Amino acid sequence: IVDDRLEDSEAFFGFFEVVDDVTVFEGVWRELNELAKIHKLQILKGPVNGSIWHQYRCITEDSSVPFFKTEPMTQLYYHDFLSQVNPTDEITYSSGIRDSYSDILELLKTHKEAISQKLSEKNFRIEVTKEISPEILFSISKLSAVVFDEKSWGYTELGPSEFSSLYDPNKINEHIYKSFLLYRDNTLVGYCGTMKEGQNLICKTICIASELQGKGLGNALALSVHEEAQCDGIEKIMYVLVKDGNQVHNYPTEGVEVFRRYSVFEYELP
Repeated sequence: IVDDRLEDSEAFFGFFEVVDDVTVFEGVWRELNELAKIHKLQILKGPVNGSIWHQYRCITEDSSVPFFKTEPMTQLYYHDFLSQVNPTDEITYSSGIRDSYSDILELLKTHKEAISQKLSEKNFRIEVTKEISPEILFSISKLSAVVFDEKSWGYTELGPSEFSSLYDPNKINEHIYKSFLLYRDNTLVGYCGTMKEGQNLICKTICIASELQGKGLGNALALSVHEEAQCDGIEKIMYVLVKDGNQVHNYPTEGVEVFRRYSVFEYELP
């Protein structure tokens, strides 16, 4: 996958599908490398679906927890094959679940007064909605383009029209359970989207504007998410596709059981 927004010497590969046969894998991998040479590429990244917006990764550790909506699903041998052809870097992700979130909710509630005061003093507010409008989607795309910039692995910037065509509000509203929108005055500065399967809540990205990170606003969003979950009778909360090494300031991870791990790779070509 060659894209003008990438460096000339870089490309993605994706939809890497082979049977559990090393001879088949080696043949496909050899052809991929030959094609890369024709295009004078020096770095291959993958597997992805074209950019960080289309998540496709190798599962490295599995469990009996059922797959959730939008989760990448691959055979374990994909990782074995791809890790044996000398990657220069392996980027890892994980998904975890809290069977009981009462402890984390109580901990967050002990800071509720301070959180509410900070939001009020600085003109922040959190809105909870079940419907994403085109205007909200546009604000999310602008914020995401700044927060998830070139420092994010596999990032490809999407323009407003491209973002909107890929993330149609009507389709999103079919899958999103609730969205938590953090505003400062009338400007969107943070968000968190959730989905629901049965009595489980799926919590994906908590995004905060870069200049406001480390100020407890992530905890404010987290408190709102967990309080809503309690009111709605949610039994378990899943925190999914989190890049390993990401730090949420002062956010405890005790009680989170990792149920799936994933990887993507970079290869420097000879």
